Amino acid sequence: MLARRRYKQALRRHVVLHLREGYSLDGVLAGIYADGVQLDTAKFIRAEESDVSLDGVQIVPWESISWVQELNGAGPSPSQ
Repeated sequence: MLARRRYKQALRRHVVLHLREGYSLDGVLAGIYADGVQLDTAKFIRAEESDVSLDGVQIVPWESISWVQELNGAGPSPSQ
């Protein structure tokens, strides 16, 4: 319950979701649900190449999330 409360404090903030599968998604935390979180303006982070923007809204199941990194600023960083 404490962890979910902390997620609510991060709503509408720029975050990176690090997934258990070894991937990471960059975007704005837009919603918290019983089965997962909603990430808007998401990008798939790729270390060796440029990031890939993802169309639509991403719903990420709780069991897929390893940890969350909250970044400074209100929105995702510009593409490089």
